[in-house]
Parts: sequence; C-alpha cells; structure tokens
Amino acid sequence: MDLNTLYLNFLSAMFVFWNSVRILTYVPTILKLKRPGASAKDYSLTTWASWVFSNGFFALYLWEQSQRELNSMVILNCGNTLMCLVTCYYIAKQRERKRSAHTKRTRFSTALRNAGRPFSQSTSPI
Repeated sequence: MDLNTLYLNFLSAMFVFWNSVRILTYVPTILKLKRPGASAKDYSLTTWASWVFSNGFFALYLWEQSQRELNSMVILNCGNTLMCLVTCYYIAKQRERKRSAHTKRTRFSTALRNAGRPFSQSTSPI
C-alpha cells in the first residue's frame, strides 16, 4: 500500500470518527431544549438552519461524488443534518411556547382590566 492510499484511508477514518462524535454532541443541546422550562433565546435558529443546509448539501455532494453510493460519509452527513433539524424543531417549539404563553398572559391581563367596565370603555384592541 502506497503512502497516498494510507493517507486517504486515515483521512476517511478520521472523517467517520469525528463526524460520529459530532452527532453525539448534539444530544445535550436537544435534551436541554426538550425540557419544559427551557429557553430558546440563547440559540440562533438562523445558525442551526444554516447547519441543516450545509450538512444536507454536503451529504448530497458526497453522494454524487461517490457515484450515488450510500457510504459512511454520506450517512454521517445525513445524521448531522437530521440532528441539526431536530435542534431547529425544538428551538422553534420553545419559542412558540413562549409566544403562546405571553399571548395568554396578555389576554388575561386585558380581561382583568376590562372586568366591570362598560364595553365602550374597555381597553380591548377590537
């Protein structure tokens, strides 16, 4: 086996190893975002979405470069894409939950302020 082949084998092995490790590094973030009291304000949905596209298109690139062979590199990039997508889902879900809770509090506060007032004097935005 020549030196170039050894180098390419080593490079492939390191790619598989470190991308496998990277897939596991998403788990703590996802678990943190899944908690009911979690806040998504510290996570950039734009950043995570860009990683979805970056990993996804890289997986497609690798798939095409390997003559559409579903090899370990393609699968790992699909895994990274999926984990970023799951993270995006939980960020969006937490933000929607917070928005929904805020809307409910605002409506309840308005209803309390309006209690006992004639309709013409209410603070309702309608």
